[in-house]
Amino acid sequence: MNHELVSPLLIPRRVGAVIFDCDGTLIDSELINAKALQSVLEPQGLHIPIETLQQRFTGIDNKSILRQLNDESGVRLSLDFEMQIESATYEISASLAKPMPWANQVVAALAEAGTVLTVASNSSYRNVEMMLKQAGLIEFFESRIATRDRVAAPKPAPDVFILAAKLSNASPADCVAIEDSPAGVAAACIAGMTVIGYRPPESLFTSTELKGAGASFVIGDLRLLVDGVTI
Repeated sequence: MNHELVSPLLIPRRVGAVIFDCDGTLIDSELINAKALQSVLEPQGLHIPIETLQQRFTGIDNKSILRQLNDESGVRLSLDFEMQIESATYEISASLAKPMPWANQVVAALAEAGTVLTVASNSSYRNVEMMLKQAGLIEFFESRIATRDRVAAPKPAPDVFILAAKLSNASPADCVAIEDSPAGVAAACIAGMTVIGYRPPESLFTSTELKGAGASFVIGDLRLLVDGVTI
């Protein structure tokens, strides 16, 4: 494969915007999110392995996670736990958040080609902004950051993607979304976007799961967005 990032071939030339998920797509943060969740749950007597938290809750917003755990465990987790998770995530991410492999180079190549770039995330605006800054990516997105605390409903509802299209001054039908979770893929599809599933080697989800949620195809390396090769 040619690793020189020059011209985005996989992304249609007339695309309105490329809309990236953040956690697990731009930022290597899925383990961070699970650790933050675990740190809040354990003092409440809920001892859930990191691997289980990742498998069950990757791509799911914190409020929905707490609702599920309340229903299952019998432990009453009030909404202030959501703020505790947010704070724990922020603290851990401030030192450990890093970009996914080749994210910086691919985003820079797309931006240089004149592609409008936007983020659609189930995390909070505060955390997403901090992680993008930490990873050296914020300049490519500016204020085009749609997050679950700025819409009525999180993924798998389409709200964050609809907002992302609005921030991009583009129709959802003209946007391409890059997503690593079935919930995110489904949300972008419901919004009316073309979706490319992203499945890095350490992904918790299979290509079949991403395609089953609506991804047109799946890539295992972000460089494929600019090299024009699919798997």
